[in-house]
Amino acid sequence: MVVLCYNSSLNILFFQLHYFVIQLVKYKLVTKLCRSIDIRLLINIIIKTPLIENSTLKLFPNPVMGIATIQYNLKTTLDVRIEICNINGQTISVLSNSVRNAGEQKISLNVSQLRLGTGVYFCRLTASGKNGNYNTAVRFQVVK
Repeated sequence: MVVLCYNSSLNILFFQLHYFVIQLVKYKLVTKLCRSIDIRLLINIIIKTPLIENSTLKLFPNPVMGIATIQYNLKTTLDVRIEICNINGQTISVLSNSVRNAGEQKISLNVSQLRLGTGVYFCRLTASGKNGNYNTAVRFQVVK
């Protein structure tokens, strides 16, 4: 099994894709005709432009004592759902479930209002649009 890992260097990604194609041919998962596939075409097929800016979901301050700010940046208008989940992945509260325009977005998280006790939680963001879905989460700690 070949696993592709994203790296900020496009050269490393290029070599990973090249290796991936060689492995597909080696194990006869594709025909030998595919050896001549342009790697740039493969990059366009395998890597989709993210719907959300890289590493954009931020929650601060962390740890949270009262009110925190959740910040993210959308590349386009999307349906966005922001949930607060416990350590087991169970949804405790849905902070937002609406269409959001492109650009920087901020939402407040009041831990007292949600009755969050001391502990570790996750803020999960799910964005969906015509180009696909995107999920990300950030871990945060509540202290009293």
